[in-house]
Amino acid sequence: MTARYTEAMVGVVLVAFSAFALAQTLAISGGARIFPLISVGTLGLFSAIYLARSLLAPKETEPLVTRPGIFAIVVGLTLVYMNLAVAVGYITSTILYIPAVAWLI
Repeated sequence: MTARYTEAMVGVVLVAFSAFALAQTLAISGGARIFPLISVGTLGLFSAIYLARSLLAPKETEPLVTRPGIFAIVVGLTLVYMNLAVAVGYITSTILYIPAVAWLI
Protein backbone atom coordinates (compact mmCIF):
# COMPACT_ATOMS: atom_id res chain seq x y z
CA MET A 1 0.00 0.00 0.00
CA THR A 2 1.18 3.47 -0.69
CA ALA A 3 1.44 6.07 2.03
CA ARG A 4 -1.22 8.20 0.40
CA TYR A 5 -3.73 5.35 0.22
CA THR A 6 -3.14 4.35 3.85
CA GLU A 7 -3.60 7.90 5.10
CA ALA A 8 -6.73 8.36 2.99
CA MET A 9 -8.25 5.18 4.42
CA VAL A 10 -7.46 6.27 7.99
CA GLY A 11 -9.04 9.65 7.20
CA VAL A 12 -12.19 8.01 5.85
CA VAL A 13 -12.47 5.82 8.96
CA LEU A 14 -12.02 8.84 11.24
CA VAL A 15 -14.64 10.89 9.37
CA ALA A 16 -17.09 7.96 9.47
CA PHE A 17 -16.49 7.48 13.19
CA SER A 18 -17.01 11.20 13.76
CA ALA A 19 -20.32 11.09 11.88
CA PHE A 20 -21.46 8.08 13.93
CA ALA A 21 -20.39 9.72 17.19
CA LEU A 22 -22.20 12.92 16.21
CA ALA A 23 -25.40 10.98 15.53
CA GLN A 24 -25.11 9.29 18.93
CA THR A 25 -24.35 12.58 20.66
CA LEU A 26 -27.40 14.28 19.19
CA ALA A 27 -29.53 11.64 20.89
CA ILE A 28 -28.40 12.90 24.31
CA SER A 29 -30.89 15.33 25.80
CA GLY A 30 -30.31 18.50 27.75
CA GLY A 31 -27.11 20.24 28.70
CA ALA A 32 -25.25 16.96 29.13
CA ARG A 33 -24.49 16.87 25.41
CA ILE A 34 -22.50 20.12 25.21
CA PHE A 35 -19.07 18.62 25.94
CA PRO A 36 -19.60 15.57 23.68
CA LEU A 37 -20.76 17.89 20.88
CA ILE A 38 -17.63 20.02 21.25
CA SER A 39 -15.40 16.92 21.37
CA VAL A 40 -17.04 15.20 18.41
CA GLY A 41 -17.14 18.44 16.42
CA THR A 42 -13.43 18.95 17.00
CA LEU A 43 -12.69 15.35 16.06
CA GLY A 44 -14.78 15.70 12.91
CA LEU A 45 -13.06 18.94 11.92
CA PHE A 46 -9.56 17.56 12.37
CA SER A 47 -10.55 14.28 10.68
CA ALA A 48 -11.77 16.19 7.64
CA ILE A 49 -8.55 18.23 7.58
CA TYR A 50 -6.51 15.03 7.84
CA LEU A 51 -8.48 13.43 5.00
CA ALA A 52 -8.11 16.51 2.78
CA ARG A 53 -4.39 16.68 3.54
CA SER A 54 -3.92 13.03 2.65
CA LEU A 55 -5.80 13.42 -0.64
CA LEU A 56 -4.14 16.68 -1.67
CA ALA A 57 -0.59 15.87 -0.54
CA PRO A 58 2.14 15.11 -3.06
CA LYS A 59 2.85 11.44 -3.61
CA GLU A 60 6.33 11.60 -2.08
CA THR A 61 5.26 12.28 1.52
CA GLU A 62 5.95 9.85 4.33
CA PRO A 63 2.78 8.48 5.94
CA LEU A 64 1.65 9.95 9.25
CA VAL A 65 0.48 6.50 10.37
CA THR A 66 3.61 4.44 9.80
CA ARG A 67 2.28 1.25 11.38
CA PRO A 68 -1.42 0.84 10.51
CA GLY A 69 -1.63 -2.51 12.32
CA ILE A 70 -0.50 -0.99 15.62
CA PHE A 71 -2.86 1.95 15.03
CA ALA A 72 -5.79 -0.45 14.59
CA ILE A 73 -4.83 -2.35 17.75
CA VAL A 74 -4.67 0.90 19.76
CA VAL A 75 -8.09 1.94 18.43
CA GLY A 76 -9.44 -1.49 19.40
CA LEU A 77 -7.88 -1.25 22.86
CA THR A 78 -9.45 2.18 23.27
CA LEU A 79 -12.89 0.78 22.48
CA VAL A 80 -12.34 -2.06 24.95
CA TYR A 81 -11.13 0.48 27.53
CA MET A 82 -14.31 2.53 27.17
CA ASN A 83 -16.44 -0.57 27.78
CA LEU A 84 -14.26 -1.77 30.65
CA ALA A 85 -14.58 1.61 32.36
CA VAL A 86 -18.30 0.98 32.60
CA ALA A 87 -17.99 -2.69 33.55
CA VAL A 88 -15.13 -2.74 36.09
CA GLY A 89 -14.54 0.93 36.83
CA TYR A 90 -12.39 3.77 35.66
CA ILE A 91 -9.33 3.14 37.82
CA THR A 92 -9.06 -0.58 37.08
CA SER A 93 -9.53 -0.16 33.35
CA THR A 94 -7.05 2.74 33.23
CA ILE A 95 -4.45 0.67 35.08
CA LEU A 96 -4.82 -1.97 32.35
CA TYR A 97 -5.11 0.40 29.37
CA ILE A 98 -2.22 2.85 29.85
CA PRO A 99 0.58 0.23 30.14
CA ALA A 100 -0.84 -1.79 27.24
CA VAL A 101 -0.88 1.22 24.90
CA ALA A 102 2.51 2.43 26.13
CA TRP A 103 3.99 -1.00 25.43
CA LEU A 104 2.56 -1.03 21.91
CA ILE A 105 3.71 2.45 21.02
